[in-house]
Amino acid sequence: NREAISLLKASVRSDVRSPALYQALGVAYFMAEDQARAELNFRTALTLAPTMDEAVHGLARVLIERGKASGALALLVEHLERTPDDDQARELLAGAYHGIGQHRSAAQQVVQVFNHLPEGAEDGPALERKAHLATDIGNYFGLDRKDKEAETWLLRAIGFAPKRDAVPYQNLGRLYLRADRNVDAFRVLSECKALFPEDQVTYVLLAW
Repeated sequence: NREAISLLKASVRSDVRSPALYQALGVAYFMAEDQARAELNFRTALTLAPTMDEAVHGLARVLIERGKASGALALLVEHLERTPDDDQARELLAGAYHGIGQHRSAAQQVVQVFNHLPEGAEDGPALERKAHLATDIGNYFGLDRKDKEAETWLLRAIGFAPKRDAVPYQNLGRLYLRADRNVDAFRVLSECKALFPEDQVTYVLLAW
């Protein structure tokens, strides 16, 4: 990353009006975990090219990481008014809503992304994508104490890709434990343990 940053900084000195170079430098700083410089470079890219999707995504991600979710929200809402089909921006908007505690709004944004998925796509990557989105939706609804909606989406996530990861099982188990549905919790967590025996979180939940 240091070498990439040095090369990009040299390129910027040669072409100070290139938004693509500032965008790339922002990505390099983000990967180097230098969030302040990443933010500065993404902002510079957007000053030069205000509608540059990649710079909007990068700046929003940095702002969320830095605890500036309200700034990311304002940026993304304005961006999505121009480009409403930008699903990556909409997922980031969900993260911004989550960052300010508006979990239901976060879930609704990801539902929109889910509904944009191509119909009939049932191959491995498509099912993994569905499972990822359904897990996020279920998690956000769970944080909003909308247990019925959370259960529905977490079960869908498991149905789409049962062996993808332990998170939907674990969060479903937490949901059941919270509702004193101990038999259901034991069932789903035991299934999770069988599929992902190395994940220690499941054992902790089973001990509750």
